[in-house]
Amino acid sequence: MKYITVTLNPAIDQTFCIEGKMAIGELNRASSMSEISYSGKGINVSKELRRYGIDSKVLCMIGKDGGDELYNALIKADLNLFPVWYDGKVRRNVSAVDSFGQSFEINEPGDSIDFEYVIKFFALYDKVVNEREGKTVVISGSAPPGFRDDVYRQLVAGAKAAGAKVVLDADGELLKKGLEGKPDLIKPNEKELSALTGHRLDGDDEQIRLYALAAATAIYEKTGVEVLCTLGGRGSVFAGAEGSFICPAPKIEARRFKGAGDIYLARFLYERGELGKGVFDAMKRATEKCAKYLSE
Repeated sequence: MKYITVTLNPAIDQTFCIEGKMAIGELNRASSMSEISYSGKGINVSKELRRYGIDSKVLCMIGKDGGDELYNALIKADLNLFPVWYDGKVRRNVSAVDSFGQSFEINEPGDSIDFEYVIKFFALYDKVVNEREGKTVVISGSAPPGFRDDVYRQLVAGAKAAGAKVVLDADGELLKKGLEGKPDLIKPNEKELSALTGHRLDGDDEQIRLYALAAATAIYEKTGVEVLCTLGGRGSVFAGAEGSFICPAPKIEARRFKGAGDIYLARFLYERGELGKGVFDAMKRATEKCAKYLSE
């Protein structure tokens, strides 16, 4: 299989849709039954690739408390799972979005993982990434307590040593230190790019796109790592070997928001890696797919 995705901190997500405008400090009634999903950023990428007929190996940590529910749902989704089971509880996240596109999200950090399970994961990872050539490893999301904040640097370096291309989608120290491992591509969002560069992106939509492009270009020129930055409703920017590109997004009424960046990344990888499209065409198709997902 050509793709390997890594999700150290999967979750059971519950999303509520609120009719009208969300009111802080007051009762908000959901307009429908909440939506339950079984995910994690790397898992979301694998699910989307599966919809395009692309299989991937899904490496993940699963807590034994609540893990059967997560595991069975992912097997039902026809994912090729490679789990490491650990003594702990699967985290649960809650999010809500209202009719005006306002949203909030509460994510649990995940249970602390004993060192013996960290070692088991690294052993599994080394085995899988060294199985064959010509693969792409997608490392994304948060890491639960028990993993060091340089874990993604180690995973990136290990995959690169095995001849793989590596995509890193993380934030904070995980992204900053992961970048030191020299992935082929990083995919921060607006907030993550600002944190990485230490500069806030201010202004109207066009100014923010230009500032984001300048920041992405500076990172690429300094590190040689391509940067694909998603900017929510403002679109996305790219800086890399093919050049620098800005792709605005259409104005839509968003009915959901969680997982949009993962949908975008999976479609971008599919268009660029599987169909051989240029970067800008891949960005356009990913933007269209993401807009459809958000408005459904």
